[in-house]
Amino acid sequence: IQTCQEGVPSNSTATSNTISALSHLAAPALGLFCRLHSSRPWRKRNLFITTAYAMRVVRVPKQIASLQHVVGRHVRVEQTWADYAADAASQLAEFIHQASLPPNERKENVAISDAVWSLRRSLPLSSNSKDDLIECSNEYWAVYTSSAKQAVLAFRGGDGGVEDAKHHLGSPASAFLRDEDEEKIPASLPLDIVRQLGQSYALTICGYSQGGISALGCALAVRAEAWLSQCVLMNCATVFWPPWFKQLLPEDWWTNPPDFTSKITSWVVRDDFLSEGSPGKARAPQVPGTTVVLPTCATGSDIMKNHEFINFYDVPL
Repeated sequence: IQTCQEGVPSNSTATSNTISALSHLAAPALGLFCRLHSSRPWRKRNLFITTAYAMRVVRVPKQIASLQHVVGRHVRVEQTWADYAADAASQLAEFIHQASLPPNERKENVAISDAVWSLRRSLPLSSNSKDDLIECSNEYWAVYTSSAKQAVLAFRGGDGGVEDAKHHLGSPASAFLRDEDEEKIPASLPLDIVRQLGQSYALTICGYSQGGISALGCALAVRAEAWLSQCVLMNCATVFWPPWFKQLLPEDWWTNPPDFTSKITSWVVRDDFLSEGSPGKARAPQVPGTTVVLPTCATGSDIMKNHEFINFYDVPL
């Protein structure tokens, strides 16, 4: 607690040790958070139940990371920030930026690579009806479409506040606070929107940080669909790897990757402990598909800046 109050230590060894200590406190902290903010009856949120839930949820990312000590067949490469800036994936950062804004402040039109993308607030429920609409953009994600019959579904990361910690699908507390089984695919994952977009558009799904959890979940759920073009993640917070991912991945996905994983690309900044790992310590779980490791942006007391979205939006060339 004192270390958190005084700031992260400036030298790399102390920084690494601090992150390691905080990771060991994850389960007690998560259990306490669930107890404080759950609306369940007291008997369903007592110390034993919340602690058991927290230990189960925190254990999953560690189990996934430990399995990955065995060399898998998923690609992990290093590239420069110039490589990222030249890649078409970097253009998706604009959509994630728009999703990070309050819904009423998002741009109605975004111009990228000679194409104009329009914000979609709703979609027809079917091609035969223009009156029955489904909301397709909200405070956690935004949908943009182009005249070329392409669509982007972008998920924002957590804002660091209590409400996001309670309700964001990428939060490890959200399943408990929704009173749902943590191993079941969340009912609020917008798969209806994804499938509706797929009827008319070639779809790209992207997400940053905790939003990467939602983005990857949606992509895995419709992995066999030809209209899913790609899934692009930026510093996906895999230390929050949810238990329900096992419903969407075969048991041997790490050593025997299915064909659909070729559509997934994850960009991570080295030493971002939420998505890549901490200096000298274990890595965060690697997602299916290709992981591209970008150079670290900060060390010592500024190491947390490696996770910031600005690195992807305002590229540090």
